[in-house]
Amino acid sequence: MEVRFPFHYLLPRIFGIRQDRFHGDPSLLDSYRQRIKEPNDFVHWIMAAWCWDHYPVLIGGNTNPTGRFRRAPGDQGHLTVPPSSEHINTALDIILGPVLDAKDKWVLTIPRAVGHTATVEARALLSISGGAAIVLPMGIFGMVYVLNELVSELKAGRETHLSSKDTMFVKDNYAQIIAYLLLQREPENKDIPAFLMQLDQLRYTREPEKRGDIWSISTAQQLYVLLHELGHLVKTAPTNATGAERAMIAPHFSDENQEVDADSWAAGYLRRGRDRTEKWPYWLTVQVAMLILFGAMDLMRESGFMPGLSRDMIGTRLAIVLLSADNPSWPQSRYGSLGDRVLQMAREVLWGEA
Repeated sequence: MEVRFPFHYLLPRIFGIRQDRFHGDPSLLDSYRQRIKEPNDFVHWIMAAWCWDHYPVLIGGNTNPTGRFRRAPGDQGHLTVPPSSEHINTALDIILGPVLDAKDKWVLTIPRAVGHTATVEARALLSISGGAAIVLPMGIFGMVYVLNELVSELKAGRETHLSSKDTMFVKDNYAQIIAYLLLQREPENKDIPAFLMQLDQLRYTREPEKRGDIWSISTAQQLYVLLHELGHLVKTAPTNATGAERAMIAPHFSDENQEVDADSWAAGYLRRGRDRTEKWPYWLTVQVAMLILFGAMDLMRESGFMPGLSRDMIGTRLAIVLLSADNPSWPQSRYGSLGDRVLQMAREVLWGEA
């Protein structure tokens, strides 16, 4: 791989010019693809494509132009490939553009692509020259719809499309199912992929209102994942970026304070989406979406799929996302004290008990 000497990194220091924010560098995405081996799981790939076929997933009120519900009646074919990174980025820009403050709009110039991150969170790529790019996790931008469908089916008191046997299968294998969906982790129970593929047939009978709820919840989760990573870039000066001085690419941020700062920044814009549109159900949808997402993270952590996370940190971050927009002056310890309570709520929502 050719490595060019970063003159534009040294010149600001030679002449005393302060570089206070990152700039977009698409070459980082190419370097990442060369370093990371993408999982080759055809079943996972085709189910992700089917998710896009079933839901009007282009964010910002736009429906997927090739999706099932935009085609002629009786045409039950499927997409052969998921939408491209370009389609996803256009959709994200449509909804984030009007919400971001003028001082923060530069984050939309940071290139993004969907890829394998082995986590439910996006990954920031940083160069020693202050360049940045973002890898969006395939699980959140592909298979998260299936997770939200399962949560909907497990919801207590609702009519379910799953048989009692299937419901028991989900509950017995929930952590493995979630890790397969969001992390592309090979499950020990080899029946899981086939079981998930059969859910495709249930989507034909799912009511439009429930389908809309699943789309809205998934969209909120996707927005949070992107906003969180953008928050890292806003809150971290290039010269202070973790690992940026030691390597051409710093894959992610790992300091707990950085995670808290990024979540606080993301929470403000998630909440503003409701304030700007004046739609009360929006914030309720965001709350449910965050409870599901963080509940899934905690269940995977407990089952050994995400060993780098602690329960305390997951709970603190969830409390910040849910509460910091309304309580900006609270210290981090206050959110930490609420971590167990909000994670219990998350588990209840994830298992359909709330």
